[in-house]
Formats: sequence, C-alpha cells, structure tokens
Amino acid sequence: MDRHIVIAGQGRSGSTLFYNMLRNTLQGYGMFDREVPAASVIHLPGNQCTKRPFDIFDLPKLFQANQGRKRIDLICMLRDPRDILTSRHRSVPDDYFVAADNCWFVPEGRVPAFTAPGFLPVHEASMRVSGSGLFPQGIFFLKYEDLVRDPEAVQQMLAEGLGLSFEGRFSDFHKAEIPQRLQRALNGVREVDTERQRKWAKPEHRARIIDQFTRFPVLHDVLKQLGYEEDQGWFEDLQREGQQEGVAVKAAVPAAKPAPAAAATETTQSALPVTGSILDHPAIPVLYEDATLKLSGIEGSGPQCLVTFVGVGHGLGGIDQQSEEFRKLSSGGWGSQLFVFDKTRSWGNALDPELLARLTAPHRAGRKVSTLGLSMGGFLAAQMSRPLGAARCIALAPQYSVHPEIAPFDTRWTRYSEQISTWRQPSLMGSFDGACRYELIFPDLPVELAHAERFPKAPNIRRFTVPSDNHNVAATLKARGQLYPLLEALLREDEAGALPDFCTPGAAAWHVAPEVAAAAG
Repeated sequence: MDRHIVIAGQGRSGSTLFYNMLRNTLQGYGMFDREVPAASVIHLPGNQCTKRPFDIFDLPKLFQANQGRKRIDLICMLRDPRDILTSRHRSVPDDYFVAADNCWFVPEGRVPAFTAPGFLPVHEASMRVSGSGLFPQGIFFLKYEDLVRDPEAVQQMLAEGLGLSFEGRFSDFHKAEIPQRLQRALNGVREVDTERQRKWAKPEHRARIIDQFTRFPVLHDVLKQLGYEEDQGWFEDLQREGQQEGVAVKAAVPAAKPAPAAAATETTQSALPVTGSILDHPAIPVLYEDATLKLSGIEGSGPQCLVTFVGVGHGLGGIDQQSEEFRKLSSGGWGSQLFVFDKTRSWGNALDPELLARLTAPHRAGRKVSTLGLSMGGFLAAQMSRPLGAARCIALAPQYSVHPEIAPFDTRWTRYSEQISTWRQPSLMGSFDGACRYELIFPDLPVELAHAERFPKAPNIRRFTVPSDNHNVAATLKARGQLYPLLEALLREDEAGALPDFCTPGAAAWHVAPEVAAAAG
C-alpha cells in the first residue's frame, strides 16, 4: 500500500525546517517545492509527503478523500508556546506572527490578514486528532527543541518508528538546494540554530508574554501539559521583573484584530509523550455503551483481568476528553484489560454495579481480577472492587467522597458533583472487601491527605504518599520512570520488602504511611 506523510500542527514550530530536512534525505517519497494541502495531492500515485500546518483541521476530509487507498501517517509539530507567540515572519515585520487566538494569513501575492487560527485553536485541533482514532498506527509528535538539539536522533527515531529510509543527514539540509517558496518561512537559509530557543525570555518580549498569558490564562495549562514548565513560577518572576523595570503591559495588538473567539479559550488536554513516542494507540474495541457507561477492552491470554476505571478526563478550558488509561499494561502479558468509562462523571452514582459485573463476567472468569484507576477512576476502582470480585485494587489519588457534606474541604470537583441528582453511594464507606488488597497512592498535598485520612485502617489496606505538587500522581511517577515498575510490582502482589526501592520507608521519592511502616515491622 502506498503511503502519505502529513506534516501539520503548530505554525512557526519548525515545520518548514523539518520539511527541508526530509526533502534532502527521505527516500522513496514525492516531495513538493511549496506548501500544499494534503487533500489536493492524495490522489497522486506512489508515496507522497506534504507539509501544511493547518492540515491539522482537515484530516477527516483527507481520510474521506483517500477512501482507504493509502496509509496516512501524521507528524504533528510542537514547540514552546512562548516561542511561538513571540515569533516573527518577514511578511509581517511590524507584528508578532502568532497570537493565542489568531495568526497572520499570508497568501501569495496578496495582502496579509490577521484571520487564520492562532495557537490555541491549533492546539485544540491537535489534541482532538490525537484521540480521534484516525491513526491506529499512532501519531509522531515532534518538538522543535528536540529537532534542533539533535537532528540525527530525530532522524533515527523516524526511521525506527515509521519505517522510513534516509540517505544523508538532517543537519546538512542547508547544503542542498532549497526552493524559493520554502525559503520564505525559514527567514533565511542557515545551519540548524539552537540559539533560537527561549527567545521569549528576552526583555523585549516580556510585555508580549505577560499580555498573552494574562488574556488567555489557559496557556499556563498548555505549557505544563507540553512539559515546558511545572508551575507558574516563571510567570511570576517575569511579572516581577517587568514591575521593577516599569514595563507597561497592555494588549500589544493592532486595532484591526478581532476580539478573541470563544473557541480560542478552549482546548483539550492529553498527556503528551517525548518526541518520537506514539500518543495514539491501536483502536480499542468498544464492548458496550449506553448513555452513562462505556466499556472497551483488549483481549489477553494471561492469568489476570485488569479492570481500569477511567478518570474525568484531561481538561483545559472546560473541555474534558476521557480516554483509556494505563494501556501500556496490556502489553505486559497480564491478561485481558477492560476500560470502564463513567461517561457522566458521576463517581459511580449513575452506574449499575450489577450490569457492570454481568458485562465483565466472561472476561473475569477463571482469572484473578485487579481494579485500577486514577482520581475518579481510583474512587471507582475501590467502589467496584467487591461487585467485580477483585483480589487487588490499585487507586492513585482517589477521593474518599466528592459529596459536599462529606468532603467540604475539596471543591475541585464541584462542577461535576453539582450534576449528581441521586447519591447512590456518596462515599466509599462499605466498599472495602476483606478478600481484596487495596493499594492507595496519594500525592503529598493537604487536600489529598485529607482524603487519605478518611480511608479505613485495616491490614489489607496499604497507603503510600508521594512528594508531588500535582494531583495527577501517575504523571509524577511516570516522569520519574517509576509508574509502571510500581504498578507491575503491585500486580505481582509483591510484599513491602520486595517492592521497588522507591516504595520503601525513608526513600527519597516515596514513603509509606506511618501505620503501614509500623505494620511492616
């Protein structure tokens, strides 16, 4: 089958640089001397590769036009949002090229107009595509910073991840002839320039950054999601520096620019991997779905059945996207893995435990059952442990309750709890089965520990706390390379002394709750 590689995503993120690297090295693909929409050439025979950032909006149409004739691969470009928001283009020398809501459209031979989608709409489209299932083979996310830091490493990852063949080196792209139409976006042909990173930190861009992040605070969430910052300390420092130097911060935009579109303040978060990793996974078959419950699953031949309860989803700007979590466990030989979605985010109050037990019974039969979940998913993993006959429950950052009278100290989930009309189970009281081993893992934060204190104390309930400033303790552990080693050790039912070193009392990254340490002797 022929293939078509689409390079899309954020503009001013090195897509033209990357495309020229491919033109000079990629073997067996037709390349173009300009930016062309993929849909306009998908009918051509043979392998093709196109570059157009705004193709990120047109991928469903591309698949419709393709009609299954070619395999389509997506390479999605990313970059530090602050560098994108301070980027310049020769065609518009008197303004920043990209804003959070809009960016400049530069049609050939015509006057530029500030009418194209800006950073946030493109980011939202990229995240929607990542969870769309359009790419069962996965999406290759490419960060500009990684491309310029080590072009040959990216070249090798592409060769291995997408099965591509190259001749020559990415870093020698500037030595080849570059078509005039592909030179314009480069702002000049030169060697790979690592100095173009963090240009946003220069004093002349301070007002711009403060303005954009003040008017579009969701940018802070995107920045953390993409892994460029862990908190807002950098912004507070920037504001302090601006005040000390008397920088007057105002909206640095021409009067002709339209008001921010409502859609530009909304985007969808999905934890992104490092460059070269595949975010999308093969489509997971849906086994059952109704208005409140969705059940999907991956068959396996191992001795266990893992029932993973999905959390509320990764949300930015009011949009949540639920997707199967901890899917990597499916490749570990444990057995079948089922994924349970509480679609209305009801903390199980809208779910029927008996229906769930019936639906999962064929997959659980003859196997040891483990329930697993993060946040609301952790609550559900504990809540459903008895109906599913679980031998082990692993709950990461679970709430004991989100009922306003039982957990008034935690208002993070109010927009969900306010929608719960019938509280069938307002807390986890009575959910714990003496035949199940419960592993409860909490971030070391006051509100999380307030929940931890409300869980019952019993020999079959073990609690861990993790130094973290993030509710998503799974992300904290994953960043340290500790998430899956821990989950696999718990699934093996390792005792305290056999768990990974970071789970032992007094370790730097982890400590066991005091009563657990005492019980362990």
